[in-house]
Amino acid sequence: MALNIEPHSQALGDALLTTEAVFGHHETYGDGSNVVLITRRGPALDAATLEARARALDARFSPRHGLRELLAARQPLTPAPGARIRTDA
Repeated sequence: MALNIEPHSQALGDALLTTEAVFGHHETYGDGSNVVLITRRGPALDAATLEARARALDARFSPRHGLRELLAARQPLTPAPGARIRTDA
């Protein structure tokens, strides 16, 4: 799952906590004006595996903004005070 979130909103902290609760891990990438939160089922992937997959996908699809470029913007984020796990209840 990938989410594009404005970094100064309460939604970011809520999304960080919720994805951690549901998936067990997440990766965050950003440039200060935008954050992309990516998570998936299964164990977290190490940096070398992410780099190899990004290189292979960039070579295969030649995207305008490559995945290796995205990896360079990887940054760990922590939820702000007051963030909460969101549920359907």
